[in-house]
Parts: sequence; structure tokens; C-alpha cells
Amino acid sequence: MICKQLVHMRFAVGNLLVLSSLLPEAASDPLQTASQRGYVVDIGLNQGGDSKMYLALGYDVIAIEANPVLSSKAKLQPDFAVASQQGRFELVEAAIASSTLQNENVTFYVNLVNDEHSSLQKAAGCRRFPKNGYTTSEKNCTEVLVPTTTCDALISKRGIAPVMVKIDIELGDRDCLLQLQSLPRELLPRYISVEAHSPDYVQMLSALGYSQFKIVIQNFFSGNSGPFGEMAMNALCSDRPGGWTHQWCPSGEDITSHWQYGVFSSKTLRMACPTRTGCWFDIHAKRV
Repeated sequence: MICKQLVHMRFAVGNLLVLSSLLPEAASDPLQTASQRGYVVDIGLNQGGDSKMYLALGYDVIAIEANPVLSSKAKLQPDFAVASQQGRFELVEAAIASSTLQNENVTFYVNLVNDEHSSLQKAAGCRRFPKNGYTTSEKNCTEVLVPTTTCDALISKRGIAPVMVKIDIELGDRDCLLQLQSLPRELLPRYISVEAHSPDYVQMLSALGYSQFKIVIQNFFSGNSGPFGEMAMNALCSDRPGGWTHQWCPSGEDITSHWQYGVFSSKTLRMACPTRTGCWFDIHAKRV
């Protein structure tokens, strides 16, 4: 479902502004039905930047957040309150956990240094990043009990394939990808993005029928994860000023529409990074 019109939208990228177009099609009329508008599943709401972007593009949003403090803050945000009243925004206050723990209460580690690092895994939820490497300490986190759900249950409940699923849940991403395997193919989204904790996520996505990929650097984005779908910027093929280009990038091709085929390795991810200080990435995948 590729859009048939240009949609101009600004995304903060430090001091850069990226002008986006050719985003997946969404209806802007709130009177249209949910199936006509399409919806996005935002797994890892955090401060809500991505969900706000999806709503602004005209999609309905199902957002999942395990951190009770962030969930409470989200309920007070006017954008979400209005969208919720319109039936366009649903907040699920739960953690994505292994299918064996579905509908149980589990310990969630709220990171007190950086709430983005909160996790079901203590090693992730209780870490902090000084200048050299990172350390784990119980001083960096607090424990809370939270309910659980699964990624496949969220989509099965709606009964319609989402346009996009964003997965960013601090080392819980693998559980979500495994759970999507139980869905009928017709309920899988056209696009998925997942934080690139492991190159084998590409193999897992391939097993789900995804055949086109992009590596998207997250260092440049502030407040949200940046454009998705056709407008996601492939770090393996960039002509950004002062940027980098690899030999397999087709000359003259719009970098925002260039998808990679095949399997990525840790070496591929390192090659995609233009800075010496390191990068973190999302893997974007597309089903055709």
C-alpha cells in the first residue's frame, strides 16, 4: 500500500530537517473506518514521539508501554487524549514477554538513568553508560510488577493486518518476532522496524516472508525514530552531504526507496556507520 501523493512532514534530526515524501498511504479523514485508515502498532511507546508521528500521518495507533510512569504521562498528553476519544489511539499498559508468560504479572526494571533502557531483563534495565562501556547496578533501576501480553495477541485482537509494526523494547524484540510467526500471513504488516540488537533478526524476518531490508541509523533522530517504509533512509546507501556510499549502491537511485536484499552481518552494520563514535540502528523490513 504505497502512497499515491506526496506527504511533506518535518522530522527533527539534531539540527537537520528531513523533508519526507512517499510515505505509506493513510487516510486523513477521522470519519473513515479504522480499516480504511489503517493502523500502526507501536511496541515501546516511551515518550510517545513515534505514536504522535503515526497519528499525524493519519493512522490509528495501538501503543504498548510497560513503564507505569510513562503510561500515566501518556494519558495526560492532549494528542493522545483527543485521538483516544476519536477511537484512533489505544494504550496497552503491559510488557511484551515470552508466550509462556502471557497474561501473568512479571518484574519490570525501570531504568532511573534513562527510561529508554527499561526492560524485563535486569542486565538491560539496570544499566548505565559512562564514557567507557556500561555498568549494571541495582542503584540504576527500580522493580515494578506489570501485566504481560504478546505481539501476536495484539494483532489477532484487531483482526486486520497493520500497516507497520515498530518494535523497540530493549532486548525483548526477539520474543516479539517469534510471536509474529504464529500469525496467519494475511495478518502480518507490510512494514516492520526492529532495533538491531542482532543481525539474525534479518533471518527471522525472512522466515516471516520479508525480503527487502534497510539499515536505518538512529543517531540522527531526536524525539522519534524517523520516517518508515519507503521513506526510511538506508544507511548502506546514502548521499547525505558529508555522508558515505558503498559500492553496491545503484548510482542515481533515490536512497529513500533503495531496499537491500540478502542477509546482514555484524560487519555490515559496522560498515554502515559513518562515525567513529559508534551508531545504533533499526532494521526495517518490507513484505512484497
